[in-house]
Amino acid sequence: MQNPRLYLKLQELFGEVRVARAGETGVPPEVYKDPVTGKWFTRYVTGMNHGEEYHVCCPFCQDTGFHLYINHQYGLSDPYGNAIRLANCYHRCLEKPENRNRLFQDVAVAYRTQPVNMALAKKLQKTPPPAVVRPVPVLENVRLLSDLPPEHSANQYLLSRGFDLSIAKTFQLGYYENERASSVIEKMANGRLIIPICQDHVQVGWQARKISDSARGPKYFTSPGLSVGSVLYNFDAARKGAYVVLTEGVADVWRIGDPAVCLFGKALSLGQKSLILKELSGKKIVVMLDRDAEADGNRIVQQLRNAGAADVQFLGIPEGYNDPGETPPYMLETFIKEKLYGKSSDSGTGL
Repeated sequence: MQNPRLYLKLQELFGEVRVARAGETGVPPEVYKDPVTGKWFTRYVTGMNHGEEYHVCCPFCQDTGFHLYINHQYGLSDPYGNAIRLANCYHRCLEKPENRNRLFQDVAVAYRTQPVNMALAKKLQKTPPPAVVRPVPVLENVRLLSDLPPEHSANQYLLSRGFDLSIAKTFQLGYYENERASSVIEKMANGRLIIPICQDHVQVGWQARKISDSARGPKYFTSPGLSVGSVLYNFDAARKGAYVVLTEGVADVWRIGDPAVCLFGKALSLGQKSLILKELSGKKIVVMLDRDAEADGNRIVQQLRNAGAADVQFLGIPEGYNDPGETPPYMLETFIKEKLYGKSSDSGTGL
């Protein structure tokens, strides 16, 4: 457990506390200099995996579904002395300044100044509580893209990005539209491409991808309760091949095919690393992130090598392209095989 003192304080205040991404430190924050004051600040990017979270029922909206998410760093100070307030309510309660300040006073100030049962805190450090396990939110009447006409907006989105519509059937892509959407989940997924996420042939979650730049909300909306740091997209197909390609996003997997998995970002989580070492360590492993993420890719290579993965290397992107998702499939196949087996070799593995 990353912050047992905070966990115990949350137990005292809220009762039951659920843990997500247990043991993960998360993506390091960005550091930037304020152009006006000249002071240095730490910026926590929304949507990134910042590691272990504690889920409680939000007191501001009378929530009963553990939708108040508090990061393990909450209440600590960043390297520049700024208080970290990394928390979020799924129902957007913390958009109100008075709620943010109340939470900080009740939680952060209290747990940093009040005594805590250190014997229990040390025990939690060694044996953390089980991670959050929640059922996948169900979206009724998701239509498969393979059942929709080519002129449908979702199929046109795939075509506009240079994908063959056959990927819709291969990856069971769907489209969700509900004029009567009432819940937050339904509203966030409405009018989006639905991407099932499966592991061990069981659907553990989904992502909803907007298909228009003018659409409101984030580019991707992930089903609540799913820790993407615990899964690898397309894992079931990739584990069957002679090698595996680690990429950033789902579109990269669509372009490469069976050998590819995606990390849902530029960082390798503890859960993903454990999965790779347990199930994929006997294969050739290549890391193929976007062009602007070479440092992140090399960091992942080093993490896997340090953990005992012998045959792992970083691959760049073919010249003229920025990520695998926009690179022609025939070019990716040739590029990857040449890097793995040499120009004159024919591995016979296929993509």
